[in-house]
Amino acid sequence: MTFLKDRKWSFPIDDMDKKVYEFFPPMLAEKFQLALGDVKREWSFLSIIWERLQNEYQEFSECRKVFQNLGKMKLAHQEISKFTRKFMLSFELIHLDTEDFFIHAEIMLDRVTFLITFFEKKIVKQGYQPRTESFKAFRKWFRDQKNSPLIFDIELKNYLLNNTDWFKKLEETRDDLIVHRKKSIYIDVMTKKGRAGKAKARFDNARNVVDWSYIKEMPDLNFLMDGISGFLHFFDKHLSQML
Repeated sequence: MTFLKDRKWSFPIDDMDKKVYEFFPPMLAEKFQLALGDVKREWSFLSIIWERLQNEYQEFSECRKVFQNLGKMKLAHQEISKFTRKFMLSFELIHLDTEDFFIHAEIMLDRVTFLITFFEKKIVKQGYQPRTESFKAFRKWFRDQKNSPLIFDIELKNYLLNNTDWFKKLEETRDDLIVHRKKSIYIDVMTKKGRAGKAKARFDNARNVVDWSYIKEMPDLNFLMDGISGFLHFFDKHLSQML
């Protein structure tokens, strides 16, 4: 049970990194590099989280196989206790690092969005500014039809319109299942497929029980990372051409 594929974690924003000192004034280039360092930091966090999750899922799977075949295995009580502790710990760490992934992925996208401010004059009409306080606001501003006449950069607009649907899953999961939860109560579960999920409490007052049968599975992290990586590669190639 290995759900997270191996990835190359070389930093995608490479072309732009090489050009900023050539095309920006020294102080502006230094400011850009500091902001880019924030993005690199979050990218590094995602790579660490990814590797930990791979190991945690592997350990969870191995322990689960032990318990599924416990009747056939001659294990001492001490060995069973050891596998039980590893099983419980890997369960908790999978959920912790899955939540870490969503939080830091959105932070990284917000940091990338700040880099857009260095290119605003080439992206939108003079006197106007796209929303850059977050990737969510930035994406929404470009996808709003009423802002179309203000946009010079049609290629960026089209990318945000047609190639960022993956962000909806990231945003909804982070907001609804991890951060805000809209006054709902969830517990950590593993789905039948062995993926991390959240079970939502439904209170049956007539039977005086809590029903935990409503389960939301976490989105496929491979799909999300493919989308995030694709955006960063586009961001690098497209905006570096403006320098």
